[in-house]
Amino acid sequence: MEKDKRPYSVDEEQFNELVAPVIEASYIGKGRPLVDALEAFCGIPYILRTGVPWRDLSGEYGEWHTVYDRFWRFLESNDNVPVIPGRKNRKTAIKYDEERHKRRGLIERIFGKMRECRRLVARHEKSDADFLGFVLFAFLKILLC
Repeated sequence: MEKDKRPYSVDEEQFNELVAPVIEASYIGKGRPLVDALEAFCGIPYILRTGVPWRDLSGEYGEWHTVYDRFWRFLESNDNVPVIPGRKNRKTAIKYDEERHKRRGLIERIFGKMRECRRLVARHEKSDADFLGFVLFAFLKILLC
């Protein structure tokens, strides 16, 4: 078998053993799949790592709209609730939890302030205990300043 040339690829055997049963169990009865599950699964880490929009997804991961639609169906099947409101001009409005949205904003601002601590962002401390210590000091800095 030829090695997969995609930059973010997953071993097909591991995928079939560990991931495919979870995806297929949540997909039963929802129609014919539009894209290969392995392609879609490899495309999501690519987007997370590179930060490209869904439309700029490379063709080797499948068509962007099929990966995007399948990702949303998977989230909905696991009872995930949207926290971010949709755009005002969206054709179908997204129902979201407004209280969670407010708390999410607070948490994002805290992480934004933590990013001011360059040592945390660069992760100079390799041991978990040392890194946690610096995280705690960063929180103290945020609370006191």
